[in-house]
Amino acid sequence: MVIKIFYQPNCPKCPKAKILGKKLEERGHKVEYINAAENPEEAARFLLMATPSIIIEEAGKAKKAWSGFTPTIEEVEKSL
Repeated sequence: MVIKIFYQPNCPKCPKAKILGKKLEERGHKVEYINAAENPEEAARFLLMATPSIIIEEAGKAKKAWSGFTPTIEEVEKSL
């Protein structure tokens, strides 16, 4: 299972998502940071329409997703 954080460099909400990612990494979770503008095919695979988007991916599929905002660390860990 991996937590994917999709961001864009000019997104005003994305820094908060990256901070969440670092906290999740500190707790031992695998996190990938994906620039949606540079990887449109990966963003399209999950039908993303906004950044930040946080996806919990399991076996190649989205198990849980948040789009356009950053959830709390508790919300993410509850969904793992």
